[in-house]
Amino acid sequence: MSWQFTVGLRVQGKTDRIGVDAEDALVAALKVKAERPEASFDFLRHGYCSLLHTSQYARAAQIP
Repeated sequence: MSWQFTVGLRVQGKTDRIGVDAEDALVAALKVKAERPEASFDFLRHGYCSLLHTSQYARAAQIP
């Protein structure tokens, strides 16, 4: 069974987010590291994230 993860990473001082389907968080991180070995990780979250799902934007849009 696959889960969706969002991996936040930093490459040469620039940040990026990548959505990954994987069995668990470790596999998601390893998939991204295999594609971008020079990257360092900022975060790894279960589920894809968008600006509307962050708390301040959810309050502004009145999303519960």
